[in-house]
This record gives sequence, C-alpha cells and structure tokens, in this order.
Amino acid sequence: MEDAVRELEGLLERAREGGARGCEILREASKGVSLTVHRGASRDAQEFVSGTMSVRVWLQGGRSGHAVGGLDGGGALVAEALSQASGAEPDPQAGPVDQLARAARGGLGIDDRRYGGLSMDDRMEVVGDIERSVRNVDARLTASDISWCDSRTRRTYVSSRGARFDEHSTLYEGAVTVAGVVGTERVVATEAVASRSFASLASVPYAANLARVVASVLADGPTLDSGPIRVVLAPTATARLIERLAEGFDSDDLAKGEHFLLVDGAPLPVHPHIHMLDDGQAPGGLRTYGFDDRGVLPRPITLIKEGRVDEGLLGLRASRRLGGDPTGHWFGGRTRPSNVSLRAGTRSINAHTAEIGGTFLLLEHLPDLTEALDLKTGRFDCTVSGVVLQGKHPAGVVRNRRLQGDLGEVLAKVVTLCSNTDRIRHVDAPGIILDGFSLV
Repeated sequence: MEDAVRELEGLLERAREGGARGCEILREASKGVSLTVHRGASRDAQEFVSGTMSVRVWLQGGRSGHAVGGLDGGGALVAEALSQASGAEPDPQAGPVDQLARAARGGLGIDDRRYGGLSMDDRMEVVGDIERSVRNVDARLTASDISWCDSRTRRTYVSSRGARFDEHSTLYEGAVTVAGVVGTERVVATEAVASRSFASLASVPYAANLARVVASVLADGPTLDSGPIRVVLAPTATARLIERLAEGFDSDDLAKGEHFLLVDGAPLPVHPHIHMLDDGQAPGGLRTYGFDDRGVLPRPITLIKEGRVDEGLLGLRASRRLGGDPTGHWFGGRTRPSNVSLRAGTRSINAHTAEIGGTFLLLEHLPDLTEALDLKTGRFDCTVSGVVLQGKHPAGVVRNRRLQGDLGEVLAKVVTLCSNTDRIRHVDAPGIILDGFSLV
C-alpha cells in the first residue's frame, strides 16, 4: 500500500502548492488476460495492462477542476485540474467527502488469492470445451462468440481530508452465444457470466445450461395465441429484469419523478412482497468494493420496501444538495447499482405451478433489456422464447414472440415469489410468477 499512497500524497502536496484548498486522487491499475475460443483452441490470447488516474481539486469558493489520464501523468493532471478550477464558477456544494472512516479491509472476498498462479491451461479448462458441451446437449445447437477475460485491479484513493484507501480485487468473465434452428426459425441466446473467484466461475457449466434453455424451445408442440398470459420467470430471467430495474434508482432521477414507479412524485404501490435491496459490501459480490470513486464507503440501502420506492443511489454532490449521506455508488462519473437482491418466496416454482394450475409461459432467459424496458414509462416490449406449461408440465413452446406490458401494472399483479434462487452476476434473484403481460 505504501508505495501507491506515497505517490499520490506527493501529488496532493503539489496541488496544495498550486493553491488547492482541497484535493482527491483515485488511481486504478489492472492487469489481466483476454482470449476468444474457436474449435476448442484459444485465439487472440493476450495479456493486458491498463490504468487511469483521476485528480479533482478545489480552489477558494468551491471552484473545481477534474482531470483524468494515464498512470504516469499525475503531475500534468494536477496542473490541468488546477487550470480548470481557476476558470470555474464557485460551487458551494463542491469539495472532498467529509469522511475519515477506514474502508473495509479483508472480509470482502473480492481478491482471489489463486489469481497469480493461473495458467493458460487453467483458463482453457473452463472455456476450451464449450463448443462440444453445447453440441452434446443438442446436435442442432452451435456455440459462437466464446470469450474469456480475467483481471486483477488495484484501486488507491487519497484526499486532503485525510482519507487513505487501498484495495485489490479480481474479476473473471465469460461469454457465449448459443443458437439453434428448427424449420425456418432460428433461436439465439447470449449469456455473460462473471465472478470474483476463479473456482466459482469454473464450477458453473454456464454454456451447457444455456444450451438446455435453447434446446427446450426447439421442441415440437403447440404454441400460444396472442393475448394475456401468466408468465413464470426463472431466476436467470428475473435477474435480468431486476438488473435493469435497479438502474433507474439514481436519486436525481427519482427527485425529478423520472421513474415509472413514481406518480406525481409519490411512490406507485406495487405488490407488497416486492422488497429490493442494494448492498455494496456483500461478501464476494461482483460489485463489492471498499469505497467508491469519491472515497465514500458503500452502505446498504432499500430500493423498494414492501412494494414502494424507498431510497435512491445518492452521489456526493446530490447528497449535499438534497440532504442526507452519500450511499457509495459513484463509479465512472455516475451512480451505479451495486449488489442487488430481491426477497424470495418459500415454495418452489414447481410447487406453485402445480397448485395454481392453468397455462403459464416459462421464461428461463431474457436478452439485455436496455432498450426493451423504458424506466421512465414502465413500457416493456421484448422478444422472448419459452416453454408453455400446463400446471407444472411442458405442453408447448413459444419462439421469437414479442412480450409486452406495463411493468408498473405487472409488478402490481405478482402472483407469487418462489424459493428458487440464483446469483446472476451482481443480482440475487428468485423465480417469480406474474400477470399483466401479453403475447403479440
């Protein structure tokens, strides 16, 4: 820790000599390996090193400057930030965070001690057999866009208020696209998985699991007419929905009423069993950190409490303007959800569908919902493929059909939350049964 902190402290002193009344510096350095796979062999395998440094300074009256650049240009970044600040307007809400607490050290489970000993053979054991594993599920399936990336990152933060934070973290990521053809129809699904530990990612047959999902909708069988349909989301699909939903909880957006769960500034009540949490220090979480980019320690918050919007993600400047403490979610120049979880039910999907009876559409996979779910209006419009259930038994398929609904109404019509749960990237999600959707 001392070498990086000493370097940044020298830059702090240079900023003071230049007239800065306040300064904070964040240094991030990563090294890792990336590769793609084709026919069981690695392609484009390369080691990489990357890094950035961010310097913020404040002059008299809160005039601020911010410069970002490479790791070896600290002095030039200080000078650039000071130059910006000299021509800036006064800002009474500016300045480093008023927080001298120590960031959590150890216990976060985000630095895999095995990382330094990994070989290319270790990596290929995870991804080298993906194409074969997909074909073994169903000969009609193909795997493509197989990639792997791992890295170890060191983040160091210092400020003129006395904060000195330093942490290491590891990240492992894998991705694959699985496609299948039946008749004239083609079904495609992409999965991107990630973990803080190599063992966790290596133990999950994510490509074969995705292949089974795609194969299930290639089966022969009747389909559904257009119209309302009761939908069962498996945990993987629920996680995709919750991931997108959580992106709309920036406090500034909530204060402006720019969220479909707010009407005239008041929370729109949905089903009281919807309880969504965000915890930036969950042990081993994909988005667990000891501190955010402004040196704020993450604190757990309740995004939705018993069906109503509760708290939002609060950056440092917004916290000073709106009142309250920053929540520690500032990354890359914006607020970002950390580890999100949705409270689960007590009985399984099978138990609920068998007891309720009737027709369901089971969705085990959803694509990226950035365009499919409008967080301001709640409008949901997504192309899906899934299995038709009668009770708990498969009775048909739906392929490449549009599923539409108003998510505010859908979340108000939750039939039940299920006990089936899984951690998908940074989301812990259960299965859920919903009304309010329609097939087009």
